[in-house]
Amino acid sequence: MDVVCASQTRMTAQEICDKVLKRAPEINAATVYRNLSFLSEHDLLRTVLSHGTKQYVLGGPTVHHHHLACKQCGRELEVPHDLTNSLFERIQQAYGFEIDEPHLLLHGTCADCGSH
Repeated sequence: MDVVCASQTRMTAQEICDKVLKRAPEINAATVYRNLSFLSEHDLLRTVLSHGTKQYVLGGPTVHHHHLACKQCGRELEVPHDLTNSLFERIQQAYGFEIDEPHLLLHGTCADCGSH
């Protein structure tokens, strides 16, 4: 938890493990992975998929949002869920699909990169 709390960004399990082992080399890597699983199950950490990679962030109350990912600079912008509520409702109605984790990741070019 200390490693994730100290981080300003999302981290992969391997990145977390590497930092933990630098601080405490006596800890087994399998222990780090088990703890990541436990902390996620108890909502202390939240998992996020970014570019197909599972990453960890601090947990807590879930505030649903979506991401716009710039293919040029890599920056990700958050989009509030209220902008997409009707889309998710229409998908559920049209397909009879129960969405339990509403999340969109849209790739493109941000305003800064597009203006160059």
